[in-house]
Amino acid sequence: SRTSRGRTEQNLKAVVSFIEKYASQLDFIFLQEVDIEAKRSYSINEYDTLVSRFGMRFKHYFAPNFSVSYVPIPVRDPIGAVEAGLVTMSRYTPREAMRVSFPEGGSWPVKIFDLKRCMLSISVPLPNGELLWLNNTHNSAYDDGKQRAAELNYLRDFVRDKPYFVVAGDWNSNPPGYKPSKAEVEDEHFSPKQLNREDFNGEYHFAADLRSRTARYGYEPFNRATTTQTLIDFALSSAKVKPISVRCIDLGYENSDHNPVIYRFVIENSGNRRQKVAAKHKADIDSTITTQEDSL
Repeated sequence: SRTSRGRTEQNLKAVVSFIEKYASQLDFIFLQEVDIEAKRSYSINEYDTLVSRFGMRFKHYFAPNFSVSYVPIPVRDPIGAVEAGLVTMSRYTPREAMRVSFPEGGSWPVKIFDLKRCMLSISVPLPNGELLWLNNTHNSAYDDGKQRAAELNYLRDFVRDKPYFVVAGDWNSNPPGYKPSKAEVEDEHFSPKQLNREDFNGEYHFAADLRSRTARYGYEPFNRATTTQTLIDFALSSAKVKPISVRCIDLGYENSDHNPVIYRFVIENSGNRRQKVAAKHKADIDSTITTQEDSL
């Protein structure tokens, strides 16, 4: 959807201010739907805005997943041109940063106007000589489930040989252990896929704030009592990268259709004493909800 230019600028300013509030505590920042050039955001280069604010403190990387010169729908107010994608910011210099393409789906001609889903993957050297793979993901939403299943199969293959990894972002699926409402399940436009614990390596960890909702449906101005919400932003990590806490910060969707999530992980057997990753030990983050693996 497209709001006014003033509100678009206000939303971007609020997102930047939120990141600034926590920046000193964070090692890595994952963002999705960052526009470089798009009608919907009045050609404001949001990536440049982020780089100008945080570029001296974080290495920064961009991976496009939506690059279309003209999207002709909705007919009365077309989306128009879009150049957008994923942004990862890292306090550490990675050995490699790459765009990892998910399998493409959809039929012609619709697919030429659609997103090309991907992960933005960076690999950070650890003291033991291994690499920590940090994967920012934004998976498909509006399909019959086959495309999401293909992406998850690809994702599982990608991380299978990596002993140290985190995958986090907008999965457009519910994590194991989450019980969706009737409104979520029966929505005619978007119903998240339910992930099953048994479909993943039993030693992997899911980190999800099961007491919160991370995304809202956009059919109406947000009303906490009536607007459908769901949980589609969470993390998956390898056996040696253990989630300590996860917290969805409820901002009431004032500046986005998603609420932000902060994670803490520890890395086991990395060569030194436990290496803390994803957020420093701060009081406001330590008060987060710890998700026990056996509860998922």
